[in-house]
Amino acid sequence: MTEAFGTVQADNPLTAVHRILEQILAASDDLAGPERLAIMFARPELQAQALQRLIAAQRLIAGWLRRTYPDQLDDTLAHATAGAVVGALVGTVLADVEHGETTHELQQQLHRSIKLLTDGLRSLE
Repeated sequence: MTEAFGTVQADNPLTAVHRILEQILAASDDLAGPERLAIMFARPELQAQALQRLIAAQRLIAGWLRRTYPDQLDDTLAHATAGAVVGALVGTVLADVEHGETTHELQQQLHRSIKLLTDGLRSLE
């Protein structure tokens, strides 16, 4: 994930977030399938590990946004934006697990979520 940050160049945080997410999804041919995700959500120790990774990802995104756009985002907005990104992705994965969708369908739904997220974050432009 950190590799995506180094290659992104954008005039505003919204465009940067969108490009990062698209790069991450494009590089994620190994997305876990519905069966593997269902097991993860059923086992507390795996849930805890996933939560730790999500928190780390949110902090990484927020820190990068703050450093890259110091004139546009303060700490609160950087963390709120990062939380919106992580929340949108987690919500999509949870919905797809509940519906038992395929990895390909999950990819499509993640792209829809990114579109919704970027539409909602237009105030950052």
